[in-house]
Amino acid sequence: MNAAELERSLERRLGVPVRVAIAATGPAAIAAALLAAGRPPEPVTSWPCPFVSLSHSGEVALAVALPPEVRALGIGVDLEHDRPVKPGMARLICDPHERAWLATISPERHAAELLRLWTAKEALYKADPAQGEAIVADYALASPGDLVTTGGRVGAARHATLTSLRRSGAVISVALSLDGEPT
Repeated sequence: MNAAELERSLERRLGVPVRVAIAATGPAAIAAALLAAGRPPEPVTSWPCPFVSLSHSGEVALAVALPPEVRALGIGVDLEHDRPVKPGMARLICDPHERAWLATISPERHAAELLRLWTAKEALYKADPAQGEAIVADYALASPGDLVTTGGRVGAARHATLTSLRRSGAVISVALSLDGEPT
């Protein structure tokens, strides 16, 4: 995984600069992402945070951060290395619209797309400043098959822009809810 390549892809898809750091530990990834974004590398004391998010998968920590000039309500990232996913997971994490979309894809892609939907919903959850008692299944994607889509908590007035990327045997999803963005 290359942080600079991820940054370029995320900026193209989300329309704002997103700084990425990859490290062995969460604190190191957060500090590096904050520095790259032009922010002081101070510890984050409250989650969700509107300008930085963190994910772990195996031995890798991945953090994303926004520069101070990007006013956001929330940002979320999720990283998962490719792994088998039980087919029954779809009924636990996907709404009927997403399950219908999954039914249209080839069986060979099903597990990878289900894992991507999981990461997308995790990113939406992390980007939601009002997540409260929500769980991942409470979030939905408008167009689950699109490279860039919107999504958010079902029934909520505000949604985030979401994109997912597949890199180096892993899937990364980033959700961004900008201040002043229409719902």
